[in-house]
Amino acid sequence: MSTITPDLAETFPNCPTYGFISEPNYLVKITAREGGFERVQRVWARPLLKFTGVPFGDQPFDDIEDILDFWHAMGGFSTPFRFRDWTDYKSCRLQATPAATDQPLIASGDSPPSWRLVKQYVTKSGRTIQQREITRPIGSTILIANNLGAPQTDWTLNESTGLLVAGGTFTGTPHSWGGEFDVWSRFDAIFNPSISEHQVMNVTVQIAQKREPLA
Repeated sequence: MSTITPDLAETFPNCPTYGFISEPNYLVKITAREGGFERVQRVWARPLLKFTGVPFGDQPFDDIEDILDFWHAMGGFSTPFRFRDWTDYKSCRLQATPAATDQPLIASGDSPPSWRLVKQYVTKSGRTIQQREITRPIGSTILIANNLGAPQTDWTLNESTGLLVAGGTFTGTPHSWGGEFDVWSRFDAIFNPSISEHQVMNVTVQIAQKREPLA
């Protein structure tokens, strides 16, 4: 039976009346050269995400209060938390259902042997691949398969690192996974609630992904 080592970090509240703009940013330095040529230097191998939450229409006060409470509970910028990026939170396409063979597992350590969950982004030609380490999986959604594509259930997954260790009755070698994941984030701007007639009408939220060292 699978075992989940839980991540005790808080999760950003689900506020259905907010729409979020997701911005995956790569640090790229472009230097103009003689003759109109450019020197392009990609500094970051992996992007960092930014999210802007904008209220849609009339806001139920419960949503606003949930966010205000969460802001104070986290101490503003000081405490990171888990955030759901609705543009990219599955091992598969957004309209599909995760399967145990969706994405690869990469060998990560020898003592004990462990595997890291990763997600690959591949062009249609298959020649260009970007690989992303998944560090905040949602353990209850995770499915694991071995090198023959057979689902396995004897494994331990750490929700705080995305590392998996096979159990004693695991057949074959851990090879692939499917499921959902969050983004490790923090608040990125001071709150500016709009107040009218002594009531908070809305508040815009800005959130930034935090880079995590790989365990």
